[in-house]
This record gives sequence, structure tokens and C-alpha cells, in this order.
Amino acid sequence: MSNIFADRPLIDTRVSYPPVVLTDEIVNTHTHPRDTDEEKDGRAELHIPLLAEVIDIALCMGNTKPPLTDRHLAFDKGRQWRKLVPQGSRLELRVGGLITEKTHPNDVVRGYDMPEGKACWDYMKMFIRAASNAHGADVDDVSKIIPVIKAMTYTKFKHRKHPMTTAIHMERKFDVFGRRILFLQREPTSVERDLSHILREVPDAKLVVCHVTCAYTIEVIRYLRSKGFNVWGEIAPHYDVFNCDDLFEAPDGGTMMNCNIFCIPIFKTEADRQAIHQAMLSGEDCWIFGCDEACWPDDPTKPIGVKINDRGYVIGGQTQIPKANVSYVIEKFVEAGKNGCISKFLSRNAREAYGLPSSQSMRKFNRRDWSVRETLERQAPHGLIRARVALGGTDRKYVPEEHAA
Repeated sequence: MSNIFADRPLIDTRVSYPPVVLTDEIVNTHTHPRDTDEEKDGRAELHIPLLAEVIDIALCMGNTKPPLTDRHLAFDKGRQWRKLVPQGSRLELRVGGLITEKTHPNDVVRGYDMPEGKACWDYMKMFIRAASNAHGADVDDVSKIIPVIKAMTYTKFKHRKHPMTTAIHMERKFDVFGRRILFLQREPTSVERDLSHILREVPDAKLVVCHVTCAYTIEVIRYLRSKGFNVWGEIAPHYDVFNCDDLFEAPDGGTMMNCNIFCIPIFKTEADRQAIHQAMLSGEDCWIFGCDEACWPDDPTKPIGVKINDRGYVIGGQTQIPKANVSYVIEKFVEAGKNGCISKFLSRNAREAYGLPSSQSMRKFNRRDWSVRETLERQAPHGLIRARVALGGTDRKYVPEEHAA
């Protein structure tokens, strides 16, 4: 792995890293726990304990099988996931439902406006059509979901203090004439077409653009914020690590495709990566931390449900270790001399975007060298689950300690 980044080291050896770093309780706005042993999946049992090592609030995407498109499915899945949180952990899982063109505003409101601890879901996620692995629960005609976003924004809730937030995977595969859009232009196209449409119809909507990948989106979000719109950009650390050329860089300096790091949205140019890096470290209120962990088993003998299938097709999504992501972020802020902005990115901005409570204590990270595991493994009742970690083998600088006062 280190050879891939010979011209862009992941760790700056010239920096003196402090022995202790304190942050607010950490919010990860984008994670995919997947399904459980009950569904003969078992990735939830693998992933949720890893979240508990370092994350305090995790927003869990609902693109399970079946996708969480109604409040009853979301309530049941949330209850199932929460049973897997290790005893004594302060990890809190909040469920996101999926908006489709058939979503009814009343169902969304009824699932959200509940007493504390009783809600079916805490926010909604929308996939623009054909962007990613939404299992058919996506949206092409945005005009059909405007009533839903209006209800999320303008309803006078009985139990909730904040309007409901919509997180959006903003990529379009086809233009208005049905022609396929160039991969590198799918995010900008959706930002222009869909974000503008929503804000025209619902100017007070709370919107999070998931896993921002290009400089254009960074510019647009800053512009919209300057005009008073409630728009945030989610930054997943792997879009700060990789650009599109890295997909084809072999460990020995040759050219191969690295399927372990392939994800959707696809990585963009080095200029885009640098824009994301600068935004993450900027201290601005509009950038939030969301890892987009999407564990896929490594078993190319199977036709579905794996990173690379028996026909050679590769699915998007990186297997990640949450504490490695958090350490990476801390290291980058330390290297930039911006330690004071760490909590804004890892916690406070997300709490504002999603109407979450303020942090009640601190996370303590101790300086200690360690290497990211190459694989994650778990023996499930239905068989061995083994996944390759995208940044496996890289070195990290910080480990989480139990909550500090």
C-alpha cells in the first residue's frame, strides 16, 4: 500500500504529533450496518462492534434488503441493529429511511415525530436514480418527492424540535433525454439539476450532500450557504485519500485495478481531492464527517453479495475500520496545525445538520503507532465472512480511549 502513495505520503513524518487529542463525542453521518445473521448476512454483527470502538452517534443508511422505505421496516431494523451494540458502549444508532417516488409525506412524519427513543427513523436518505446500490429504492423525478420534503421541513412537530434532514446521494446516470452521463460528470449534473430544484421548491429544506467528490460541489455548497440555504457537504475520508489514478496503481509501481478501494461515487481528479482536503480542514460550518463504510465480503466464487463476483463484476463500497478513519482525520488536522477545528468536523457540524443533541463528554485519543488490519473476518452461523480492508496495511497514529470527563 505504501508504494501507491510514494508521491503523496499518508503520514507527514515532519510533524510532531501531540500525545493526547481530545474531541467532542463523534458523529458518523454515513454508515451501512447491513443485515444480520437472521437474514443470513451477518455484516451487521461484524460492523456495529467496530463502530462502538470510536463512534458515539452513527446514522445508519437504510439500503438493506428489503430497503427501509416505510416506518415499520425502519423501526424493526433499528431495534435489530441496537441489540448488537456491545454492552456498556455509548454508541447510539439512528436510522435513515429511503425516499422513493412513492413515499407518502404522512408516513415520513409519523415515523419521525415520536417521543425520545420511539422514533422509527431520524432522517431520510435519497438516491438519485441509478447512482448506486439502492435496490430500486431511488428517485428519478424529483418533483414527485417535493411534498415529502415540504412535510419534513414545515410540519409543526409535537415531539421534535428540529425539521427533518434529507441526505442525498447526488449522482445522475442519465440526462433528460435518456442518454448516459459521463461518470465524472454525474455528481455535478445532479447538483445542478436536483439540488437547485429542491431549493427552489423548498427553500428552507435541510439538505446534506453525501460523500462530496468534486471541487464543483464544494463551490456550490459554499455559494448556497452564503445565500442562507441549509445545505451541508459530507466528506468521507477516503475521498481525501484517493484520486481516480489511484484506482489503477499497483503496489510494485505497475498498472492494475485496485478493486479493494473502488467505490461509488468514483474518485475524481487530484485537483478535486485537494479541494476536498482543503474543505475538510477549513473549519467552516458546512462540512461534516461521514465515512460511508460499505463492507463487502471477499469471495469471487459467488454470483452476488460480494465485492467481486464470479463473473468479475466489482461493486462499489469500501470495507473500512472506523477507528482508522477517525485517526486519519485527526492526523490531517494536526499536520495542518488546526487541532482546534477537529471537533467541528467530527461532531458539531453534523449535530447542527441533523438536529442532534450537543456532545455531553469528550473522546480521548492517545498517540500510539499501529497498522490497519488487512482483513476483517467473522465466523457466522451460515459461513465465514471475510472482507479486505481498503486501507489495510497503512499506519495510523492515534487510538481511542474510553470516554474522558
